[in-house]
Amino acid sequence: PAHRARSTQEFLENKGIKVLQWPTHSPDLNPIENIWGILSKKLYQHGKTYENTTDLWEAVCREWHQISGETIR
Repeated sequence: PAHRARSTQEFLENKGIKVLQWPTHSPDLNPIENIWGILSKKLYQHGKTYENTTDLWEAVCREWHQISGETIR
């Protein structure tokens, strides 16, 4: 990736810019992973199951729209 390229690293080092050492594909850097986790918990809370994909999709849409902007932030 461009942000990990040797030339980028050298540029940042030469400019005295300190960077965090962080795994390239860390889920912490991908907020959607956290939102999927929240959505999944809501969908399957109390052992909930779905009869078919249509029911599941409707539940996904319903729960998705109920996630608050504050939760996203």
